[in-house]
Amino acid sequence: MVFWPLCIWGSKKTNGLISRILYWLSHRRQKVEQQRLLGDNPALKTLLFHGLYDDALGPCPAGIDKSLACGLSTLRRCLEETCEQGFSFIHANEIPKALKSRKRFALLTFDDGYANNRLMLPILNRLQVPALLFVTTDAMLRRRSYWWDVLSRETMKRGITTDQLSRNRLHIKGLKPADIERQIESVFGEDCYLPQGDHDRPMTPEELTKFASDPLIAIGNHTHRHALLSQLNLDEIEDELHVCQNHLREITGRNPQTLAYPNGRWNTNVTHIAGKLGIRHAFTTERLISPLPVRSTKWMSLPRLQP
Repeated sequence: MVFWPLCIWGSKKTNGLISRILYWLSHRRQKVEQQRLLGDNPALKTLLFHGLYDDALGPCPAGIDKSLACGLSTLRRCLEETCEQGFSFIHANEIPKALKSRKRFALLTFDDGYANNRLMLPILNRLQVPALLFVTTDAMLRRRSYWWDVLSRETMKRGITTDQLSRNRLHIKGLKPADIERQIESVFGEDCYLPQGDHDRPMTPEELTKFASDPLIAIGNHTHRHALLSQLNLDEIEDELHVCQNHLREITGRNPQTLAYPNGRWNTNVTHIAGKLGIRHAFTTERLISPLPVRSTKWMSLPRLQP
């Protein structure tokens, strides 16, 4: 069963061969550069996670996208390995100073604002590692699951293959938030957004307030409805960022100065509007380590590694 039409791209053999060669060369260059930075050269290693689960209690919960869930033991091991590589974890408040330095720093980030992110606090306190949580506010305020978790849960119930799920997700993520919501509800019903547990729900405003009060935690903007910002017009971009800024300021008492682009999508219109709203640093999903120091022209397009 296919829920949405699929787009199939084709190209001539020559063009395809050239594209593969260029991709290989680019990938090889990046790999060499990243290996150099994993030595002892000045760099900022920014880690990206999403949901968490306690793997000491059992496997990853069924019905969720396993690529977005990480066991606590894996998180702890990743933090320890990063420290062993000579990186020192910094708080979000230290980002401006770190970007100008010639040292080795690491930054721990989480996207979306899952309720299960609260599980990390004992590990953070034990290792004294700060974390930067990028929050999407619409799902939190409406107490609804994120659309990608609904899609994963409901299609798995129907026996859809992982490959088909990936194709359906790729298609629907290209739509605007209101259209995504209509499509999901038209297929799975109005109640499909009801969370099934901490594995597929955002924090409540009350939980976020308490979580953000921990000295190790900083909160950043991840848009109001997790929209792909590069696909929006100027008014829509400003609405996504401004509404999220306002809600997070009301909940935490602080105006976020960092932004994570949903799916890493951005353009110069996005950075310009973000800057007007007080955002000073923004993160993509490009899987690289940043050589330090970083030019100020790159502060709104900082890469992150997803372990």
